[in-house]
Amino acid sequence: MKQKLQNIQSIKAVPFILIYSLLASSMETDVSVPGFPAMAEYFNTTVANIQSTLSLNLLGFCISALFFGPLADSYGRKKVMIAGFMLFSLCSIGCVVTENLYALLTLRFLQGLGASSMWVIAYAIIADIYQGAKAMHYINVMNAVVTAAMAVAPAFGAILCAVYGWKSTYLLIAILSVSSLFLFMFFLPETNIKQQPLELRRIIRDYKRLITNYDFMLHVLAPSFLCIPYMAYIACASFLYIRELHMSYAEYAIHQSIVIATFSILSFYCDWFIRKVGENNALKYGLITTITGMTLIIPLTLLFPTSAFAITIPMTLDSAGISVCFGIAVARSMEFFPDLKATASSLMMAIRVALCSIGVIIGAEFYDGTLFTSGVTIAGLSVMGITSGILTYQYSTRSSNLLRGNDFDTLIKNS
Repeated sequence: MKQKLQNIQSIKAVPFILIYSLLASSMETDVSVPGFPAMAEYFNTTVANIQSTLSLNLLGFCISALFFGPLADSYGRKKVMIAGFMLFSLCSIGCVVTENLYALLTLRFLQGLGASSMWVIAYAIIADIYQGAKAMHYINVMNAVVTAAMAVAPAFGAILCAVYGWKSTYLLIAILSVSSLFLFMFFLPETNIKQQPLELRRIIRDYKRLITNYDFMLHVLAPSFLCIPYMAYIACASFLYIRELHMSYAEYAIHQSIVIATFSILSFYCDWFIRKVGENNALKYGLITTITGMTLIIPLTLLFPTSAFAITIPMTLDSAGISVCFGIAVARSMEFFPDLKATASSLMMAIRVALCSIGVIIGAEFYDGTLFTSGVTIAGLSVMGITSGILTYQYSTRSSNLLRGNDFDTLIKNS
């Protein structure tokens, strides 16, 4: 078994396969958002109905995320990921050809069911192969590259919508998902060396172990709550920038890309930053930056109700702060239960997407076409994220005092 794991570690292409395959499932939201106003006109429907293509997708993601982890623990990472991406690919193609709004909403829900397989199992594969600082490094690199794609996605989506129409954004996702499926089938190794039988009683017991562990749940909830304001922003950004502020697709893409590129670039340099200042200080500085952004968003949108920068600048600061906190919290959460990596990843993704879906729904519910109302909504949604982030920082400080120079793995074993 040890020799087989060493052979897996020698396959340098695994992180690159995971990164490429994450592009489709990570771009599907941002690349389609620029087309929301055009979609509303095409289907002659309301803003809320079009935003439902996002919330239903996230709902499907959330539901299936709970099951992909246990399935991957029992039947292997590769088989389950192929099954999930087959569904994702078929529904992506369906989104391109459908002419009915309700069919599109159904396909987006089913698309979310398949998309979660990549997010859940990718983290589990990294945890299978790497541990500790190296796992955190690859998680940060994955976050950086994926969010770079997300930063480019609005620009791609805007260009595609302007030249070919909103359906072309779904065509891009279909192409990426089908090509990813072929990579899984022919080049991805199986990393789950010790598979276990699928038993409902064991699954319930495993989830109970995870949910009742305060430290694990804290590290899961912190990044999840921090993502909610961003998803509320995403849900209303295209309508605010394009419909209300009369921006072109290109101008909208620039503003969106600034916010997401900030997360991407800082995620890429997060390892360097942590080495320079330490994990505790990195968390502290990240939280301070996020708090600053969320504090500024209300007065800026009130004073400058027709300036896109009134909301772009605070969201950029928020994105910068999250980038620092996210990698640390996610990497730590995967270390608490080494025997339940995929199940832990499932629960983590399900909780995060469920909360993000709530953020989208709240953002749509309170949307009235003004920057100020959107700013108040986003700031209000940030309270839980900031609170859980502060608790995570306190945990980090307490852990450092207990360890007195020992590594984080020692604390996990003693927890």
